[in-house]
Amino acid sequence: MKTNFPHLTQQLSKKIQNYSDEKMDFRRRMIKNLHYLSTMNDDIVSEIICNLEVKRYAKGQIILKNGDISDHLMFISEGEIDIKVTKEVSQEVEITEENELFFDFLNAGSCFCTYSFMCDDAQQLMKFVAKTDCIVESISREDFFLIAKRFYQ
Repeated sequence: MKTNFPHLTQQLSKKIQNYSDEKMDFRRRMIKNLHYLSTMNDDIVSEIICNLEVKRYAKGQIILKNGDISDHLMFISEGEIDIKVTKEVSQEVEITEENELFFDFLNAGSCFCTYSFMCDDAQQLMKFVAKTDCIVESISREDFFLIAKRFYQ
């Protein structure tokens, strides 16, 4: 929609800026929780919300594995995600049930791929697995930079 009908996306973004409910307020806080987005104005945050892609993951489903390249900044809007690593941190060493170590977990409101989404070839060193059924909302690097370009030129 945003590619074929940019005027609709812009109108939707303006409506979103004035819309408020529990989930929308949560999305705004979730985005501004990331330190390099914390000072963005409401217009930009609304544009980001308008461009979020929503995906559901079932408990146990792998969201990203080590070695994957992700061009999306990801936010957890519902559920929890486990982060797993190996003793030898490397893109070449596949993280399996036999060699994985629990590293940390993320819950609703957390974000991941915060720096790797900006790089063309930054491979994940960790494995992200849905600890519970969860919803992950993400924005692509391309959409993120198009928004930034529109507001900062």
